[in-house]
Amino acid sequence: MTTLTDKEQTLFNAHREIAREGNNCTTIKGLLADNFSCATVNDFKRLTGFSKHTVAGLISSMTEKGVMYIEPRMKEEKLPDLYWIAEGYLQELLEEEQDSTFFSL
Repeated sequence: MTTLTDKEQTLFNAHREIAREGNNCTTIKGLLADNFSCATVNDFKRLTGFSKHTVAGLISSMTEKGVMYIEPRMKEEKLPDLYWIAEGYLQELLEEEQDSTFFSL
């Protein structure tokens, strides 16, 4: 099982809140079935209170761990990159039988 630091867990919890707000997604299975729950750096800053630099460092670390992946967007159109919870990590959580507690913050 992938282990998250306290700050990574806070960012992950923010992503779960974004999934609930934007997609009314309440379980891992729901997120896997309809994975439209992405976030931006500004979303993470708003929900965690972390600085832009802290969020960037956490995203980098979580990407290396396979927890998140980045969808680069067109900079010339000033669209922010999107950040997603990686399907492999969600599958890992399912295997650990955490589906029912996924959204218990």
